[in-house]
Amino acid sequence: MIKQFDEIKKTDINLLLYIADNLAHMSYQIIEEPLFVIHHVALLISTSGTTYLEQAKDAVYGRDIAETIKDEDEEEIDEIDQVEDLPRLTEVLVSCQSCTLLILLKKHLMTQYNLTDKRCHEFSPLEPTKIYEKQTTRHSNTAYDPRRC
Repeated sequence: MIKQFDEIKKTDINLLLYIADNLAHMSYQIIEEPLFVIHHVALLISTSGTTYLEQAKDAVYGRDIAETIKDEDEEEIDEIDQVEDLPRLTEVLVSCQSCTLLILLKKHLMTQYNLTDKRCHEFSPLEPTKIYEKQTTRHSNTAYDPRRC
């Protein structure tokens, strides 16, 4: 289900919202399950986020200037006189909604299962250990409402 969030597929945002909602409210039995979801979500956020950032820079500054900015240690430009490609920027911003849903899902799962960044980073789905086979404990007071973003 998480692969539906891949930027290449251009899946409908309503379907992505449905999937994220199901992943957020799924009844995970052992701690490995939410860690597995968080691990794959973090990978997608990393790759998609970088791609969206580059596409947004290209749309705002134009490809030539965006390449120059990338080469100059990512210095920020204070003023933007004119967006080079407004329709492209709008398309990129709409595409970013899937990345935003993933960020909210990751944050929600970490809060609901009381997981730290350190524990999430240390998790490897390839590591066959008994550490992650502990029963989960859910915190019921965590709110998840991705529609507000």
